[in-house]
Amino acid sequence: PYDGTVVNQPSMSPDGTRYMWWYPGPDPFGGFNAVWVNRLTVGQPETDGVSFCHGCTTSHGWIGGNQSIAAFPGDAVARNAPSTVCTLASVEEAPDAKGSCVQQLVTDTRGGIGFPNGNAAGTELVAVLTPGELTGVYGRIVRYSLATGAAIGDVTQGTTDTAPVFSPEGDRIAFQRDEQIVVKDLAGGAEQVIGPGVYPSWGGARSLPIGSGRLTDRLV
Repeated sequence: PYDGTVVNQPSMSPDGTRYMWWYPGPDPFGGFNAVWVNRLTVGQPETDGVSFCHGCTTSHGWIGGNQSIAAFPGDAVARNAPSTVCTLASVEEAPDAKGSCVQQLVTDTRGGIGFPNGNAAGTELVAVLTPGELTGVYGRIVRYSLATGAAIGDVTQGTTDTAPVFSPEGDRIAFQRDEQIVVKDLAGGAEQVIGPGVYPSWGGARSLPIGSGRLTDRLV
């Protein structure tokens, strides 16, 4: 039974019914070089293992009310394999799925994708793109269309941006830049630095994004 342990990137679904996090774990070769993503549904005593990535880094997010998604790095240079964002599911939910990627949502051949997050309407994703690299941890913020699976455009041109999240209305994006929380207006393009913090989230309609550390203390 689940003992309450959470390691990295704890994340709550928009509807508040599920939680995800990742942790380093054992790989098929007896080492400790895999990244596992676990999901807990409120009221259930057991966690679901929804993603496994051996020898690579993956990061998770949400789309819709509680659909789990994750970004998987590709190797476009050596193997012509793009980075992807996919839906996740437990073995019971998708018994015929081969691997962690249940349904491919978007692809990008320019580099690594990380920290995907969907808008409330279920039409777009934002994620970090690190051009020329295999892992999307820091880079620029990019919007992707779920209808086409392709990039719509770059939201930022930075090299240290990460962890983007759509506002509930879908017209703004909060993200982390150099341990500062920044909000970007998608229509006008204006950016506002809110204050220090990491891993921003939103607390209801037309609220300020909440980050960790001193920013959380000041806003809550």
